[in-house]
Amino acid sequence: MSPTYDRRMTDSGQRPRNPLRRESDMFRVLVMFAAAAAVVIAVALLVGSLAGAIVGIILLAIGLWRTWRLIQDWRRYGSDPAER
Repeated sequence: MSPTYDRRMTDSGQRPRNPLRRESDMFRVLVMFAAAAAVVIAVALLVGSLAGAIVGIILLAIGLWRTWRLIQDWRRYGSDPAER
């Protein structure tokens, strides 16, 4: 008889932490995307819609990459500075 494996548990026996569960973590990501949106709108109004679209695509890629890195860091180290 093999031992049962609970996918909700890690190898250390603890439940994996959801890095976006805390409101402060999500607010950090929200502010990052809101600032990028403000830049895209400003560029579109000042230069043109094509320039705004190009800047938007670039900032979206950077934002998604940065969010992915934050999630990986939160999984590894926790999001609370006291946890580090």
